[in-house]
Amino acid sequence: MKLKTIAQRRKTDRERLKRWRNKKLAEGNKQIQLMLTPEAHEILKREKHLTGEPYVQIINRAIVAIGKDLPSISDEIEERSFKQQKMIRRLRKLRSEGMSYSEIAQTFNNAGIETFKGFGKWRSESVRYWDRKGPAE
Repeated sequence: MKLKTIAQRRKTDRERLKRWRNKKLAEGNKQIQLMLTPEAHEILKREKHLTGEPYVQIINRAIVAIGKDLPSISDEIEERSFKQQKMIRRLRKLRSEGMSYSEIAQTFNNAGIETFKGFGKWRSESVRYWDRKGPAE
C-alpha cells in the first residue's frame, strides 16, 4: 500500500518508532539524551560509515568496551569514602582533644594532608563542615 501524503508517512513513522521504543524499554533498555563534542560526533559518523551500524549500537558497544577495560568506579568511590571516613575520625579525635577548627586545619596543612577535593588548603570552615556533616561513626 502506497501512502498518499507526507502527513500519512509521518504518522506511520511515529507509530513505528513508538513500537520500537516500547519494545526496547520492555527489554530493559534505558533511553538517554546526550550532547557530543564535534570531535566525538565526527568519530561516531566515521564509525557508522565503516560499520553500517546505527548510532545507538556504536555508542552501546563503546560503553561496554570501556567498562571491560576500566576498574570499577564503585571501587574508587568506596576507597575515597574510606579515606574520608578515616580523616573525619581523625579530625573528630583532635576536636575531642580540645583543638579548634582553625588549629585542626593548620595541623592538616602543615602535615601536607590533601583536602577531600585534592586541591587547596584546609580551612576552619571546611573542618567544621566535615565535623558536622561527615558520616557518623
